Amino acid sequence: MSNQLIEILTLENSHQYEKAYDSYVQLYSSDRSNYDAWKHFYFFLWIAYDEDITIPSRENLELPSFLPSMLKEGQQVFAEMADFNFIAGYTISIFPYLFGDYKEMEKIGNEMILKATKLDPENHIYRMAYLGSIENVDRTLYEQSVREAAPFVALTFTGSGILNEYFKDVLYRIDKLRKH
Repeated sequence: MSNQLIEILTLENSHQYEKAYDSYVQLYSSDRSNYDAWKHFYFFLWIAYDEDITIPSRENLELPSFLPSMLKEGQQVFAEMADFNFIAGYTISIFPYLFGDYKEMEKIGNEMILKATKLDPENHIYRMAYLGSIENVDRTLYEQSVREAAPFVALTFTGSGILNEYFKDVLYRIDKLRKH
């Protein structure tokens, strides 16, 4: 991870979203093939669309068109990367309406999560997310995947920034199992 991206993630952690956004634009514009820059910038925009993240220049951003455009760029460059399929598939499956037709995009998001699982079948996080996306999944199978994924979630999402914070929170599901 580049020093510039580490600085941006520090800006995110300190809620300096305008500076983070400006820095992302600069970083991403300089190298659109940098997956880490794409991933964190894309996720930042995705979360900004729904969360209470104040980006004063956001009015000029036109997120409804910019986010799908970033997705398409990612699909052109990173389509065979498991992590890309997981991150993009997850975000699409949560808010499909941000990317186009709700039902079509929800299906595409779930297919991308499945593709991530096929590209990296040993990844417990992808498997858990995939099983969690299936209606009427065998509850025992899903709960086992939650237990298997927990230590990997804790190790994978330890860094700074909104993406790590979000996924650490939503994918560490072991406590949710105990409540049921």
